[in-house]
Amino acid sequence: MLRLERLALALASAAGRSPDPAAPRPPARTAPSPASAAEVGLHLLPGFAGLRLLAAASLLISHAYLISFDTLAADPITALPAARHATAAFYGMALFFIASGYWLAGFLRRERSINRLLIRLGVCILPGFVVCVLVTALVIGPLASGLGPAAYLARGQWLSYILHSLTSLADAPLLGVFDHPGSLATVVNGSLWPLQDGLRTLLLLLCLYLVLPSLGLLAVGFASLSLAVVLVPHHFGLDPQLVQILPYFSAGIVMQGLVSRFGLSRHLAQISLAALIGFALLGHLSAAFACFGAYLVVYAATRPWAMPPLLQQAGNLAYGIALYCWPVQQLLRQQLALRNPIVLLLLSTVITAIMAWLSFHWLEQPALRLYRPLLAFSDAITHRLLRLPRQLLLVLGLIVPWMVLIRLGPQLLRGDAAAIVLPVLALVILASASLGQAGAVATGPLAQPFRR
Repeated sequence: MLRLERLALALASAAGRSPDPAAPRPPARTAPSPASAAEVGLHLLPGFAGLRLLAAASLLISHAYLISFDTLAADPITALPAARHATAAFYGMALFFIASGYWLAGFLRRERSINRLLIRLGVCILPGFVVCVLVTALVIGPLASGLGPAAYLARGQWLSYILHSLTSLADAPLLGVFDHPGSLATVVNGSLWPLQDGLRTLLLLLCLYLVLPSLGLLAVGFASLSLAVVLVPHHFGLDPQLVQILPYFSAGIVMQGLVSRFGLSRHLAQISLAALIGFALLGHLSAAFACFGAYLVVYAATRPWAMPPLLQQAGNLAYGIALYCWPVQQLLRQQLALRNPIVLLLLSTVITAIMAWLSFHWLEQPALRLYRPLLAFSDAITHRLLRLPRQLLLVLGLIVPWMVLIRLGPQLLRGDAAAIVLPVLALVILASASLGQAGAVATGPLAQPFRR
């Protein structure tokens, strides 16, 4: 219809007749702005910042009790019969992974662009993480090491810590850190495991998305994978941490498929709340949270009341709080000999919030300016890839995704993500471009923005 209207206008001009000014003109087709892609999804989840803040607060609480008493049994949530020995940090991270799965699946559904997703996550996550690793190794390490600052720096182990953390998103020991009698003294930053698990779930999502680009198929595939992981984790030698997190991440993806088709209902949210309470009383809160809790999490994430404007700034600090809470609490226990979890929680909250504020305003927010140039650079590379012969792209588009799943998927599930991060990302981007150009699927994940 749009082309017919433009053709009529062109014929009228060629015949010397001016088109009717009152006649409706076809809307101009403009290319999407990279800035709009960077903002996609934020206005759809106005309560997401509040959920992130709640998850970060759960880490502060759990770690304060864990570091004070050296045992998970001291966590206040474990005293509840419905918790079944799960900690506040566990439910906070379950909440976060549900919301993350929902947001990531929604981004892929709307944008169909893997490279935009990776660039967006990179500029949001990597700057704060890199600086946190440097601060931990070069500032907190010398202060906390029992060897003293000079001997600590002279030994040079801090360099291997930096390299290991940056390449694996995992923690590693530092010489003489921390110097207190607790059993967890050698754990430098116990807050990094959500990042590593988040990386693995993201890579699994992208691998499945290359093979199952439909949101419905993706939800079914992830739900099936999660069910198999829960039922037979020991048979495949899977990482226990991933076994715990994957069902909640999958629940967020499934909720994206359901909400995009049926929407959200206040009555269903009330039913989900009642069911969650009922299963909690029966002692099955963890299992019920992946089902009924997922509906409540998504319902809250899409409601503005979940994050009042006065707390919006606090929600922006959630990532920095999660990064720094563990080393700050460890340092406080060592320097002040704190064994009172309430005092440790209050002091660490103040210090961590200050560090998170500095991280957000000096690093995370300015890093968002890199989105446009990085996206332009990525688009230029993609355009060059799309000039390859169609037959070659078709072969690569069909073979590479299955190679990623069959050869590298088991390593992801077992927790061997450190050595394959860069190869998997490179293969995912190449395979996505191949699929988009060759037409192996109806809409290519990476090439779709160039067809608009």
